Amino acid sequence: MAQPRISAYLPPDIDPTKAALAFGRRALPKLNEELQSAELLTQQRALMALCDLVHDPEKVYQAIALGFLASLKTLLVHQDQTVRQKTTEVLSIMALHSIGREGLIRSGVISALAGLLDDPVDICRKNTHQIFDMLAKLPEGLQVKATAVNDFHLLYDSTLPRIAGAQEEEFYLSSLSLAFRAQVAVNPTGPPRCLFLLRALPTSHGTAGRYRREGCRLAHSVDVSQKDLQRLSVLVPGAGGVLQAGLIPPLVLKMQTELDEIQELILGTLSNCLRVEVSEALAAGAVPVLKEKLSHPSTAIRSKAAWVLLEISSHAEGKIEVCKEEVIPVLVSLLEDTQPEVQVSSTGALMFALVTPQGRSSAMGAEAIPPLLTLVAEETSKARLNAIKTLTLLAELPEGRQTLLDHRDTFQRCLDDPSEAVQRAAEIAITVIDWKPSCSRDLF
Repeated sequence: MAQPRISAYLPPDIDPTKAALAFGRRALPKLNEELQSAELLTQQRALMALCDLVHDPEKVYQAIALGFLASLKTLLVHQDQTVRQKTTEVLSIMALHSIGREGLIRSGVISALAGLLDDPVDICRKNTHQIFDMLAKLPEGLQVKATAVNDFHLLYDSTLPRIAGAQEEEFYLSSLSLAFRAQVAVNPTGPPRCLFLLRALPTSHGTAGRYRREGCRLAHSVDVSQKDLQRLSVLVPGAGGVLQAGLIPPLVLKMQTELDEIQELILGTLSNCLRVEVSEALAAGAVPVLKEKLSHPSTAIRSKAAWVLLEISSHAEGKIEVCKEEVIPVLVSLLEDTQPEVQVSSTGALMFALVTPQGRSSAMGAEAIPPLLTLVAEETSKARLNAIKTLTLLAELPEGRQTLLDHRDTFQRCLDDPSEAVQRAAEIAITVIDWKPSCSRDLF
């Protein structure tokens, strides 16, 4: 079904002419001065020019160093809607770069953006939620804090996001290496004592080892206690930054009133945040809201709502709430959805929710086995792996095992699946289905 799109075009009475850039290194400082101008048109033109410049990560780094974020935070509450629109657009483009996301979190922009959740202009709200969505994807890392003595301790402990390919990995790791070199350079009087820790990277692209060796050459090992590490380091969270700003309750509330396009962004933000901590969302009534969204006409919203429920169900208290709100029967009905992405998300959510006995009983009552077997039988189904694991959980119930014994051949065919994960899951499922109690009483 076609949905109206939020327009990013400026009002017809606004002069879109960009500000004339100064030459060379004077360009960004001049734009920063113009952003603080008392003349509205000057501010608008400066923002138009800045929108083009911040596509370059080098310009983003320079802009942060020059204090642009303080100027942009001030403009977020400007009375002119065009200024607010272009300011949020600049920040959303900066959030596309790792250095930009880190700068936004450090400068406290998240709290400033919270005031735009009720902005009357749709595009301002959309840009705001795009920023939240990007920041929530940022992995947690430990940044630098200088001590009172000349020694400089650096702890870098990062969990990399999913690496899509060698080029992305190369860019990410080279950024880390440059950041490390910059921090080493702060002590010109002598070699700094540094601790450089880099977790083993789950990668096959071959570049991680080179940067790890380079880090070892640059660093000097230091024996410090866990208490010292906490004192010498500063945690800069991604999703945690959104959680600390107290945005989860208002985001859950906005799910009920926002436009569909913005709801998709909110669901993306929630899925990353609730992976970390779920209590605030549960207290705000997130599960009933998400249950309602499972019946939304938009495929993207249904799929993302099921994925958020997956993240909620990965927590013990989340599993209890999902069962309490009777979400499992709705998820079972989505197994027959015509869209593959909805099937994948719903089977994933069921897989986590059915870990509890209450969840398995609810799924049996909703007759989840037939649609799950259908997904397992389809060799091209993207939800095949999740469906096998979900059926394995149901096979732990006597009635579930008895039903699945008649479909053992379906799992046997999965052993020929090209995916090793599917093969392993099928082997485990067959083992659970074939299990019989060792006591004299035969339950079958």
